[in-house]
Amino acid sequence: VLSGTLALWPGLLLVPAIVGLIYRKHFLARGFGRVAAILLVSATCVGLLAASFVEKRIELAIADVTASFSSDDYSGSFGRRLIIWRVGLELFEEAPILGQGPGNAKPLLEAGTAALGHELRYSHYHDVFLTYAVRDGILGVLVVLAMILVPLVLAARHARDEAGTYGLAFLAGT
Repeated sequence: VLSGTLALWPGLLLVPAIVGLIYRKHFLARGFGRVAAILLVSATCVGLLAASFVEKRIELAIADVTASFSSDDYSGSFGRRLIIWRVGLELFEEAPILGQGPGNAKPLLEAGTAALGHELRYSHYHDVFLTYAVRDGILGVLVVLAMILVPLVLAARHARDEAGTYGLAFLAGT
């Protein structure tokens, strides 16, 4: 699950693709084929230049996951996230309806990780929905989902006019 700036990386690829799909009629009607081809070639070049970096990051991630699951080595990034998620799920199970309350995430997380024998100091649970679930319970998660989905559904229903199309493209990027 992506959190923080990690969620930006797939977004850099997905948002332009989604906006392009939403505005495909406008692009095709106005002869943006050359611009699309240039963007595709540029994206391919950037992808080729970044391939070795991405490959190294994937190898590190695989090694980290393997160490966490096979030898109980939780010192890597993924291992620390496993501990944080475990503590978060336990805290959510303690107060599933209304959550632990605002302002309690950091001290509860520190106490929970210390109880497991790890000293981790984070202010959130490295998963946006788990963070809301711990803080606000299932009601908070439902409110956040509604804040995300309701505007998207309404914009998609009214995408037939120009303002609706613009709104859907804007929401796809946020």
